[in-house]
Amino acid sequence: MSQGGIADPIVLCDRCGDQTRPKATHKPPPVGLLSSEYFPSDEELNDLAEDRRIFDETIARVYSLIEALKDYRKDCVICEKCGFRLAATEVADTESSSDDEYVLVPGDIEFEIVDIDGRIHKKERDRLGSVLNELIQARRKMSFCAEAYAGFTAPIRRFSASLLKRIFLFQRDNDVESRTIALYSTENDIQFPEYLIPSPINLSHVCRLWRNIVYSSPELWNTIIINFNDPYTISDITRMYTEQSGDAPLTVYIIATSRQSHLKITGDVLSVLFEQSHRWRCAFISMAQAPDARQRRFPLLEELDINWVRTSRSLKSWDDCESLRMLTLPSYRLSDSLPLSQLTSLSLTRLSELDSPKLLCAMLRMCNNLEHLFMNWLVAVPYPLSPLKPFSLPLHAAEESFALDKLLTIDVNYNTMQPQVVHLFHQFFHQLIAPNVTSIHLSPRVLPVPIHGIEPQDLREPNIIDKMINVRFHNWPHEGFLVFLGNTRGSVRSLELAGIQMDDEYLISVLRLTPNIEELTIFEALSVGQSLWTPRFLDWLSSTAFIPNLTSFHVALESSFHDFVTFQSGIRIVHLLVGLKKLSLSCREALVGHIPDTVWERLRRLVVDGIVVELNGDKILGIGDD
Repeated sequence: MSQGGIADPIVLCDRCGDQTRPKATHKPPPVGLLSSEYFPSDEELNDLAEDRRIFDETIARVYSLIEALKDYRKDCVICEKCGFRLAATEVADTESSSDDEYVLVPGDIEFEIVDIDGRIHKKERDRLGSVLNELIQARRKMSFCAEAYAGFTAPIRRFSASLLKRIFLFQRDNDVESRTIALYSTENDIQFPEYLIPSPINLSHVCRLWRNIVYSSPELWNTIIINFNDPYTISDITRMYTEQSGDAPLTVYIIATSRQSHLKITGDVLSVLFEQSHRWRCAFISMAQAPDARQRRFPLLEELDINWVRTSRSLKSWDDCESLRMLTLPSYRLSDSLPLSQLTSLSLTRLSELDSPKLLCAMLRMCNNLEHLFMNWLVAVPYPLSPLKPFSLPLHAAEESFALDKLLTIDVNYNTMQPQVVHLFHQFFHQLIAPNVTSIHLSPRVLPVPIHGIEPQDLREPNIIDKMINVRFHNWPHEGFLVFLGNTRGSVRSLELAGIQMDDEYLISVLRLTPNIEELTIFEALSVGQSLWTPRFLDWLSSTAFIPNLTSFHVALESSFHDFVTFQSGIRIVHLLVGLKKLSLSCREALVGHIPDTVWERLRRLVVDGIVVELNGDKILGIGDD
């Protein structure tokens, strides 16, 4: 084999010239192409794989020949192409041309045959050994070449730069979520995750192609997370992000503790960020005191989330945000200086027993463009669960009513352990008129044992019914809520009533005022032995056009599972809902293991009728689908 490379032939047989030669030179692409979208052609990769296969087979065959030549007493075919073979019967010419020459005796002749055959076999073994070395060297070069190709043949290199950018953005969003999830994880303290290398920096270290995409995509750098819990790395990272993001609008997370040793670093980093205030689009701030943004303008700011600030004085610098549409505050008491009239979404995340219903309604009056309202009460110091005295609404309440014509969704997580919540709901439903609201979700915040500083369980967990035992919203403003629903003029499409004490007559009144409802969730809050699914309720369903648009029905049954399923009152309801597509049931986990076979059969028949049925989050199969 010459020094020309892998493409040089290797002679396997000297007699007929049989040889092996690769299809191509297999010279790997220049390393510089790794930063481009270059990908080797399928033909080139197939040739490399085929040549490696041929060389592997040839090496195995030569190995086999060398092993066979070790025994010269056996026939051995050296070349399959020309048929050259070594036979055990081959002997040297022993005839003498002179009568004086020594005549071999039979024993000497046998010795000479062995000696001649041994030399022939050894010569072939040596030649094939040389061929084998050439084959092994060529195969080794092919292995090195294949390793060089490996960087070019990764499947992800087949993705276009635009698709890779979308994948990187998805990874960036996951990274942001993992690093900010602690913002709302606890009630009275903030737990920060350990420091993580930001996603764009991680991605840029994979290869040149990825690095080029990362550093040429400002949108990958437009979300800046400033966690002062790890202060000594954030200054450089902040400057890097503001430079790499170019002119892209920014989403900024500012997370700070009250550690005094970090004040200088905090000030330096905030100065860098506020220099880019004209680019801020979304800001999420979790600090004991909101940063001083005086003399700064935020013309692009659309979303502001002030999660932990305690005083309204520090918010006065945010009153000139002409694009602000989404606002999140711990309490309405911090809203004095903010542009409420232009908001479309308002979230109050840390309401407590100190909040005044009157002042809250006064704030909502100013939100005349509001579309989405979310209110969340803390679970703080436990209150007794005994009923409160009935709340008497002032006679002039109707005169104080106000309309939010654009309001579409109301989502309230209330705390049944706080008496002030009862007062708020009375005033809220008597004063607010929302004629176009489409979604109303009212659900309690539940703890098995109220513990200071522990976040309540989410009511929408499949096993929440186990946690709702003895949880009641006493003194629910029945009349006020009906008045509120009456003002919606049938606009409600989704309704969730959870933990609210009511009877079948009240439920009928609610459903009469929501004739166009499509999704209904009822989490019972009744005393043991009572049930919503009474004969009176079923008779009403049978005699009226009952919510014909209902497609999803979710029922959490605390004490009346047998009334609903075993005694088939609920099954009759489902059959009356001609448009129903999904039935979701929740019951106590202890009850699931004791459900009779007849009940399972009834639920499975609903599946056969085309309804998706779930029990505690598990989908039930139809008859014959097991």
